[in-house]
Amino acid sequence: MDNLIGAVVLTLGKGQLNKASRFVIAYDLLSAKKPETRQRRFAKYLTMLANEEKPK
Repeated sequence: MDNLIGAVVLTLGKGQLNKASRFVIAYDLLSAKKPETRQRRFAKYLTMLANEEKPK
């Protein structure tokens, strides 16, 4: 499941994110220990990608 979440976000942001931004997202998602935290972060990054924002 972790790999799927990371793959989805990285694929969605492939055209608009540089390598460093994709790494920030991947690390943030994969470092979450609780599923609830991972889901919250995933939703945050999807919203950011939809608004064409970069991760902070």
